[in-house]
Amino acid sequence: MQRAEALEYDARGHPLLVKTQIDAIVASVTVWLRFDYLEPTAMRWTRERGDLKSLSGAWQLEDRGGGRTRATYSLEIGLNRTLGLLRKGVRGPAETKVRELLTNRPVEGLKREAERPPER
Repeated sequence: MQRAEALEYDARGHPLLVKTQIDAIVASVTVWLRFDYLEPTAMRWTRERGDLKSLSGAWQLEDRGGGRTRATYSLEIGLNRTLGLLRKGVRGPAETKVRELLTNRPVEGLKREAERPPER
């Protein structure tokens, strides 16, 4: 993600509508995402408008006891016609890189934050 700009907030200050710019390697994609917070166990987002046909995702947190939490990340992407045609011509390493960016990076970021020592 190259840029994110919160456009609407809820009463608690959580972003509700976020305009994002994503570098998808083969093209720059702008998407407005609508967030829903199901505290303390989940958050979800869906495409409100933008360059993708559809986009929805979620984080689900499950208490596993003993100070452990299972975090499940889900993401569904529907490419628009133009990006779908680009994807067909970009098989192999480039397609693998796009999938990695959209699936692995958010999970790696959460892991990094969860394992960071608490601030004193």
